[in-house]
Amino acid sequence: MPRLMMRLRLWWVTANNLEPRHNANPELHVEPLTLLESFKCIRYRLWDEANFRLIGFGELKKTARA
Repeated sequence: MPRLMMRLRLWWVTANNLEPRHNANPELHVEPLTLLESFKCIRYRLWDEANFRLIGFGELKKTARA
């Protein structure tokens, strides 16, 4: 019985709080990825702090040599 009550409470919190909070935060409003775009993202693994972008391990090796 306690698990069922926890699941119901989690459902209620999610259903009643998540969407208004999402709508109130403009940083969360992004366009969804297409299937092709999601496959292109597989090669990105690391965040480049200097250029503020995602890079792959191959590009990291190239920048480390230079």
